Amino acid sequence: MKRITIASLIVFFLAGHALAGENIAAQPPPEAPAKDPIRIDRKKKVIEIDGKICLDEGALELLACTEGGKEYESLISLQGEPWKIHVALLLLGLKPGGGAASQGDATLPTGDTVIIEVQWEQDGKTIRKRCEDLLFDSKQQKTMEHVEWVFVGSRFEKDENGNEFYMANRDKSVVTVFHDPYTIIDIPLETGADDTVYVASKQHVPPKETPIVLIITPGTKKTAAEAPPKQKKPEKK
Repeated sequence: MKRITIASLIVFFLAGHALAGENIAAQPPPEAPAKDPIRIDRKKKVIEIDGKICLDEGALELLACTEGGKEYESLISLQGEPWKIHVALLLLGLKPGGGAASQGDATLPTGDTVIIEVQWEQDGKTIRKRCEDLLFDSKQQKTMEHVEWVFVGSRFEKDENGNEFYMANRDKSVVTVFHDPYTIIDIPLETGADDTVYVASKQHVPPKETPIVLIITPGTKKTAAEAPPKQKKPEKK
């Protein structure tokens, strides 16, 4: 996969997508690691993010968070920073929309959609599944239906000094199955208003700590035009 480095993402970030809520311009771009945990192939329109399984049983509010986030209720813990995942989605031409006003709000999200898969190695073989196959609907007693997830893009809020911050950086929520105003990608279903619906599918989820790659590709739905204008880009300092 052709890799776009973190340094390249920072250049793009400074060019007009100031999402981190901090004075990035004052910091020199870090050297790209041997393998960036967030990789983008713009030609093939695919994003790969390294991570691991952090729960293989129990109730879930998130499909994925980044390290240090709500790993106690997330199936997957991802490497990298949330704002870089947001920028990666923008680099694929996807537009964020909007969603829940508060956690558990029944409002369905709007925004361009994505398909999410999970890949890992098992018994010498590469396993690749739709992420929904790893989620079990405890109400319907079946695996979650295949859907296109919605790029809502989190939101900005101000601190006591009036500075705007990208809230996904604080909460580290990337993909949620329980509607959340600060997530980057949200579930498109009404079941997202109930935090008791989804649990880890014991039949399909690999063991806890198994390294995985989260694979994101554009979906077919373009709904960003319907989204409320919740997002703003803070001015560069």
